Amino acid sequence: GGMGAGRDRYAALPGLLDGVRLPTGIIAEPYLRGRVAPAPDRERRVTMSGIGPEHRFGDLLAAAMEGTCLHTRWTVAELAAVTGAAPERLVVFGGQVRIPLWMRMKAAVSPVPVEVVRADDAVCAGAALIAGQAGGSLGDVPVLPREPQPHDPGLAAAYFPLYERFLSSACRREGG
Repeated sequence: GGMGAGRDRYAALPGLLDGVRLPTGIIAEPYLRGRVAPAPDRERRVTMSGIGPEHRFGDLLAAAMEGTCLHTRWTVAELAAVTGAAPERLVVFGGQVRIPLWMRMKAAVSPVPVEVVRADDAVCAGAALIAGQAGGSLGDVPVLPREPQPHDPGLAAAYFPLYERFLSSACRREGG
């Protein structure tokens, strides 16, 4: 597929996540083709640990999403450590913004406020806006409309131990 096939895949996900309780308690490392940053590791692959008999398919799907959110938090923390300053916000776009549970996780796990761009084809629209600015047709660099994603402090606190376990797992050397 084309564009429509991708949209259909994202449209099915919220229904598959019905009844999932957060956090799942499953540690998922989301590395299909290795990890680029932080701590590059070309050989790193997807792993899940902590799966119990109470977990269903939706929990595994949610755990994979949690893994991407926890990896993003780790990346933001490393960025802040290297640069000496944390980013002001995390702006999220693409198909994932159509999955409310994923955005709820993202906001709970993120150390900085999360803003969501709901524009279709946000990457293309953003590139067109920047090209328009660079070409002189627009004054300032424009931004696509964003909306804040609500932060749930209770869920954020519940994710802290999962983040610590994720870091331990992600930083563990394979075979060592």
